[in-house]
Amino acid sequence: MRKAFFLIGAILLMGFQSKLIEGVVTSVQDGDSMEVTINGKVVVVRINAIDCPEDGQGYSQKAKQYTILHTLNKKVKLEKITIDVHGRMIANVFLEDGSNLAQNLVAGGYAWHYTQYSNDAKLAELEKKARNKKLGLWIEANPMSPWEYKEKKKQAAANPAPKQ
Repeated sequence: MRKAFFLIGAILLMGFQSKLIEGVVTSVQDGDSMEVTINGKVVVVRINAIDCPEDGQGYSQKAKQYTILHTLNKKVKLEKITIDVHGRMIANVFLEDGSNLAQNLVAGGYAWHYTQYSNDAKLAELEKKARNKKLGLWIEANPMSPWEYKEKKKQAAANPAPKQ
């Protein structure tokens, strides 16, 4: 009887453990998006819980370069969270040294903690420290978040300035 309870408990515990998927980063689109080859299939991955500056914003190229330096042609482990409306896998990305890429990007001032989709206390604390130390994008007095930047561009496209 004891063995049965132990076996049932072990099976239940295994079900709650997250499964990590291994792959190799074959392309980096920007600071928070990449292509990962998993068992011969290319998957577009968006890093969970962060947002890096968009093309045209300050630090967008530095964020992309950071991600390239630490991931391109290297093995990563992915903890899948979901698939977004664009068909991308939203995942926590872990580097070969075991570190969390999202945490590294936020800690270095290359990304915002995306609080609309995350209440991760560690990311919040890392962003606060980067802001206080004026690291990366936080060197600017009031940097515009990527979501504000995209909204501003969208509004400008919908309401073009009158031609003179």
